[in-house]
Amino acid sequence: MIDAAEKAGLLERGGVIIELPAGTRASPRRLIAYLGNQAYNVVQWKGGWGPVRRYTVMFKALADETRLRLLRLILEAGHPVCVCELADALGLPLYHVSKHLAILRQAGLVVDDRRGTWVDYAPSRESPLLVDICEMVRRRITGPRFERDLQRLRVRLGLRQEGQCVLGPGHPLANSALAHAGLTDSTPADSDKEERS
Repeated sequence: MIDAAEKAGLLERGGVIIELPAGTRASPRRLIAYLGNQAYNVVQWKGGWGPVRRYTVMFKALADETRLRLLRLILEAGHPVCVCELADALGLPLYHVSKHLAILRQAGLVVDDRRGTWVDYAPSRESPLLVDICEMVRRRITGPRFERDLQRLRVRLGLRQEGQCVLGPGHPLANSALAHAGLTDSTPADSDKEERS
């Protein structure tokens, strides 16, 4: 909960306050859809249609499980993360991860930094609303699949040299480190399957 002074400051900076009904318990996908509808209604009510398209694109980007998983990993890392590390953490092909990262970047949720053939991603700090949404994703979107992704990312980040990714996706050293940590399969836990139904 935030107090009245924090609410006033947030509104002055162009933020939007969305209060969830008491006792709300929903899956990440339903929560993002709810927030998207609320943001759309608030912007419509204020009479400003310019930002509506931006909010719609942003919430549509978050309505995909893979993109939520990617955003949470980027937020939890605390520093820029290479696309190779993200692909290994999720156990998905590089082209698949790159496609989803491009959607997150176009929605303004992440920024990229290219170093030759390496591309690092970090959360966008462009507006108070984005910062609030990213914080909500980092703190509230949880579950066995997200925790396993994070464990796999930590193992993969441990292979960096001088703070930089030096191994491409699926590199034998990365696969060996994940196997040694007992994190070779990327299948969701049974409890995660129940959450999604």
